[in-house]
Amino acid sequence: GLAGCNPSKIIALDLTQYPSGIQCQLGAWFASIGEVSVKAGLISGANLGAMCCGGASLIMQNLRGDGMAFIGGNGAIIQKELQAGEEIIVDQHAILAYTHGVNQDIRRAGTCMMICCGADGIFNSVLRGPGTIWMQSMSITKWALAINGPPKQKKG
Repeated sequence: GLAGCNPSKIIALDLTQYPSGIQCQLGAWFASIGEVSVKAGLISGANLGAMCCGGASLIMQNLRGDGMAFIGGNGAIIQKELQAGEEIIVDQHAILAYTHGVNQDIRRAGTCMMICCGADGIFNSVLRGPGTIWMQSMSITKWALAINGPPKQKKG
């Protein structure tokens, strides 16, 4: 069988359908069949604010070629086609992958009270089309917290 290094839902991507390539979160790619180039690189399609405060890694995996690539995400995986100029606001850790051409920006998560007490952080990510995006409902960090609970405090 085919499995990633952590419990996840596997998505098969036919890269011939995405000639400009796909960027996925670091560690999402784990296997491929055929001619697939996997390179780590700086996030593209993001402005400086999104790169510094976007919540996702500055380093993404770039997938290109004419084979099949397999990536893993946690929770429910949703694929959405964004039209030119269409945007979606998502939790920063929900971004699993997107095609080149999708732009990423940030937006303040809400009012001061929401930022301080809402547990969603300061910023949300804004993804703007055209292109295809894949979102996950539970990041590996949230999954680990759900399994292990919060980190233990050292007494001393």
